[in-house]
Amino acid sequence: MARREIPPSLLPTIDLTKPIQLDDKTLIRLYRTQLESPKTEMAARLYAIEELVRLGETSYLNGFRMKAEMRIGTEEEQLEKLKTGRLGAMTGKGAPLFGDYLHRERGMTREDFEKLLKGDKTDIENEYYLKYISPTLKKYDKAIENCEKRIAVLKQVVAEINAKVPTTKIDF
Repeated sequence: MARREIPPSLLPTIDLTKPIQLDDKTLIRLYRTQLESPKTEMAARLYAIEELVRLGETSYLNGFRMKAEMRIGTEEEQLEKLKTGRLGAMTGKGAPLFGDYLHRERGMTREDFEKLLKGDKTDIENEYYLKYISPTLKKYDKAIENCEKRIAVLKQVVAEINAKVPTTKIDF
């Protein structure tokens, strides 16, 4: 992949003598020097920071949000989240909202659903949880574990770059 030049008009907006903050992800993406492999200190530093941002913003945090959403509150409150579909919506492509699950997979009508809401719905909620939510949580646990390993490696890369180029120290 060819190197993409940074427009000179953008160059003054980044001060390499100050720490680059992770939440400046838009700026980092603007400045990313796209190389097949990092050939310069600048490219290596920006690549490492952007990778940390990307990991932090996607699998890592989403996994924690998903786990936190499911783990917060009493068991009844957690099941309420399933019923309202808030957790189902967070699980992405794999899990339908609870109402859709009842309608499409269990063939329930609105009347059936209203009867269910008045009666004991624990079994059907547990079935939904085991079929959709539990595997998703396991998948997130694995993604978080993998991200933690990659972030540890990237932090080591950033530490090595900081040791070589102390005037352009990166904080994260």
